[in-house]
Amino acid sequence: MVDDNNVGYNSDTDLILNINSKISFNNNVFDSNVTTTETNHSSIYKLPSDILLQICSYLQQYDLVNLCLSSKIWSFPATSTLYSKIIVNDDSNALKTIRKVITKYTSNFGTLISITKFQRLLYSINNNPSLGRLLKSLILNVNDETMNLLILTTNLSAGSNIVSNNIGNDNCDYSIIPLSPNTPCSRPQSPLSPTSKKSSTSLSSVVSSGSGVKDYAIKLNSLIAPNIPITYFLNNLNQFNLSSITMLSISIKDLSISDPTLLHFQNLQKLKLYYDDNEQNSANLSKLGETLMLNGSLSNLRELEFVEQVINDRITMLNIINDLTNSNFLNLPTWLYFFQSLSTTHSSSKLLLDSLAIEGFIGNKSIECVDMLSQSIDLSYLANLQLKMKESTHTNTFHNEFTTTSKQFLNLLTQKTSSLVSLAINPTFDCLNCQHQSIIQTIQYNLPNQLKNLSVVFESPSVTISQNINDTICKYQQNLERLLVNDKSTEITDRSLLFKCINSNQNLLNLYDHGLIYEKLIKNSLFNDVWLQDFLKLDEEFIINDQMISFINKSSGKGLNEYLWYFLHFAFSPIVSSKIKLIGNLPNLKNLNVLGLSLVINDSNKKLINNYNNFHPYNQKALQEIYYVANGKYISSGLTFKK
Repeated sequence: MVDDNNVGYNSDTDLILNINSKISFNNNVFDSNVTTTETNHSSIYKLPSDILLQICSYLQQYDLVNLCLSSKIWSFPATSTLYSKIIVNDDSNALKTIRKVITKYTSNFGTLISITKFQRLLYSINNNPSLGRLLKSLILNVNDETMNLLILTTNLSAGSNIVSNNIGNDNCDYSIIPLSPNTPCSRPQSPLSPTSKKSSTSLSSVVSSGSGVKDYAIKLNSLIAPNIPITYFLNNLNQFNLSSITMLSISIKDLSISDPTLLHFQNLQKLKLYYDDNEQNSANLSKLGETLMLNGSLSNLRELEFVEQVINDRITMLNIINDLTNSNFLNLPTWLYFFQSLSTTHSSSKLLLDSLAIEGFIGNKSIECVDMLSQSIDLSYLANLQLKMKESTHTNTFHNEFTTTSKQFLNLLTQKTSSLVSLAINPTFDCLNCQHQSIIQTIQYNLPNQLKNLSVVFESPSVTISQNINDTICKYQQNLERLLVNDKSTEITDRSLLFKCINSNQNLLNLYDHGLIYEKLIKNSLFNDVWLQDFLKLDEEFIINDQMISFINKSSGKGLNEYLWYFLHFAFSPIVSSKIKLIGNLPNLKNLNVLGLSLVINDSNKKLINNYNNFHPYNQKALQEIYYVANGKYISSGLTFKK
């Protein structure tokens, strides 16, 4: 996997240490008449900057703003944390909702602001370019029309007065503090030395370019803009500097640039491309792939993802059923043109990817797709794979289990992935029997006991087939550490059973439904910089919203635990039967996700917030217990299993 220390805002530590080394300190910190109490509290002045930064990483947005305004010592670390990762959302309702439902989260996820605040931020950076050096990661959950309007209404040369007016207004919302040289003294302007009352050295003078010329561009390590064409940023290089980009997530619906050298990203490690299923996007993907390969931008690439932007899923599914997709008028699926262009460069080297994620249409061209991927990528090196394919193996013909399974994309691809440890599978709109057989073939024969992380979402035509998949997972993937299994064909039945178990309490069920909705909203708004998002629900760092935590707290003793017991017994009868085989067959299993509930198995290092007195460390060798995950804390389910 890619080293996370090379991306995002973790690199701010180096910047701050560099700044502190250039600031001259005043050893005579206190006056002679200072009290003993004040002297005892002076230890905070001796804390290194990286420790202050680490503390700030556990604070939320408004806490950081208050810290900036209350202490000169904390001003720069808090400001650095606020600016390091900016998340822009043009949906005001979404902003209010997200802030309301994640109050129990204990880590900083970034600074969430509106498009209006982002406009002020651009003004601030124009007036104080040193702030642009703090901004390392930018997530733009806005469309290209909004960004174009922003540029038309923003006159950067006139930003000074607007910024000072906004800051000088005590009624303004300090979601993020737009600092500028014109800021009144009551607001922090530039960081002062931790060991001096005053400092003549400002942030601007410390990190300004050596030539003395002000650099107004925001030099990003990570840019996430799913709905904005890359052309927008390449045409605004005076504002956005992408020369050091390591993570790039962008739309390719427009690639009309006159100078191909602008598409040179020598440090690129993660690339996510959003595309539409049409001929123009096929040409853009082909051009982009060829250009990046020729200029060496793919030499350090380790994670690659393709995401299809679908306006209406129902229309798309009907088109696939009736064989009317745009891809049928192309020789190859749209996303595959990126890899076709790599072969035209006559490069003998293949991409060494850790992670690959593909969402899109395949049709009946699975063999051609796998052959093209094999020519472009060293599949034996691949460790993580996420697939959400629209496949039509035998359109308008009957299922033939002797011939169709061998042509399934999943089956063909996983035969070549000898190093794979993480696999995520989603519905494919294909024949349900083909889906089932392909999953069984992959888990049992292609990757036996090889996976550590598995996310399987499928649809089953019968209970027998669903049970068969569960049996195969337990028998042939005994090294699993994280598991998510979701049979979408039984969702309605599962929800009805849950409603009965919680005594038909509609209020509790509403909390559960709202929790699932907010989970999707949080993922789409705050975690766009995460590749292979299907594994997010198995990550304990993923935000559990307040509604879901409230549902667990209120229902764990009123039917939820019983429902979980029933679900594990009936859905996983080979796992939890008379001999309780969950731990016996999957001894390394740590994280489990069922029905949107994140569970952890027997981790005594976390603080339990329910039934804590019933937890006995000396019984660890004999018992395994399941807990609900709640943002760094665990809630006991009361379900214990013997080894």
